[in-house]
Amino acid sequence: MHWADEGIVINTKRFGESHFIASVLTCSHGRHLGLARKNASVTSIFQPGTKISLHWKARLSEHLGTWSGDFVFSPLADIFEKGLLLAALGSACALIDVTLPEREPHPDVYHAFHHFIYALNTPFWPDSYIYLERVLLENAGITLDFSRCAATGMTEDLVYLSPRTGRAVSREAGLPYHDKLLLLPSFLTQNPYQNTERKAEDILEALDMMETFLTRFILDTHHLKMPSARERLKAKLQHQLKLKRIA
Repeated sequence: MHWADEGIVINTKRFGESHFIASVLTCSHGRHLGLARKNASVTSIFQPGTKISLHWKARLSEHLGTWSGDFVFSPLADIFEKGLLLAALGSACALIDVTLPEREPHPDVYHAFHHFIYALNTPFWPDSYIYLERVLLENAGITLDFSRCAATGMTEDLVYLSPRTGRAVSREAGLPYHDKLLLLPSFLTQNPYQNTERKAEDILEALDMMETFLTRFILDTHHLKMPSARERLKAKLQHQLKLKRIA
């Protein structure tokens, strides 16, 4: 049994003294595990967030199998000293590893994750990150609509999101129900490449908003906990916000 694909590493675990198991999100074969031998060249490319041209081999399809591959791209060199971006990558990898079943193709998640790793070292990484979480929700049958007000059909001044329907609500329509609605950060309703600053408080609001749906419709359903890596991302943003307020 053998196949070739492209994939992005999401996790590695030690397996004995000379091997490790790599969890990889592949384009056509879903989240897939495989065994690889420890050596300098192999270990260097099987790093979370690294895109690899992969080969998987096993005697039978149900076996764990072994990985081999060639390096294609990694954001790690550009973000190695940027703690917030490393935390965002860690959060994305952890959510995918926890929520996606093994060996079930999810090309939409793969392409969203692929876009995210290429956008990591740009000002637009929060847009790509939140989009990835939206796609994970869509795989669970939950679609969030930020495009127009659920009550009036307006496409402007959208500042809330209904926790019940996942649809945007305008300021005017939502004000009487302010305490029952989620805040919808403005950068999520704008052109994704509009040159506006993604502030720490806005990203935190977006993460809190998405957490409501991820917890209710994916994590709680499968008796899972929110990955600690995502909590670290929020902690990094809260620390950044605290420093800005002190300054």
